[in-house]
Amino acid sequence: MLPPILDPRASGWLTLVLAGLALATGLALALGPLDAPAPMTLGATNPRRGWPPVGASERGADEARRDLALGRPRILTWGHPSARRGEYAELLQERLGVELDPIAGCDVSDADIARARGYNAVVTSRLEASHGHDVLDKLWDAAEARHQARRAAREREREAHQAQVQAMLLEALADSSALEESARD
Repeated sequence: MLPPILDPRASGWLTLVLAGLALATGLALALGPLDAPAPMTLGATNPRRGWPPVGASERGADEARRDLALGRPRILTWGHPSARRGEYAELLQERLGVELDPIAGCDVSDADIARARGYNAVVTSRLEASHGHDVLDKLWDAAEARHQARRAAREREREAHQAQVQAMLLEALADSSALEESARD
């Protein structure tokens, strides 16, 4: 014998099932999918999750500790890359053995930002403990200097090439003038 609530012959059973389905459908429509991405604007809050996204920073910190233990630390970045990012990545790898890892472009979720900040905080702390305070800022300054030096060298090469082209054009012009004079004679 079934309890009255489960007995399909009981008058309220069907009503209870339909009410439950209606409630579940209403909640699903109101809340949206549970795995919906966080808002894409920096600093915006997701009304279902809030800021920071729950656990994202901690997951990033755990990931950093794991990567450090495996000897493959990274610095996570997002956003439009600056012109100096290539030099910074080279210096990070050369001097500290750290990879620069762009995790997103300009369109980045709050969860990704929180994860990257949690990750970078652990890695930065370890790097500063082993290489000194502000090691990443000093490396950025060195990347800036390297970028400026490379830029100046490219400018000098461009100017030298332009001077060479101008000299060749003047020589060709002088040769054509000499040919015209000899043709008139």
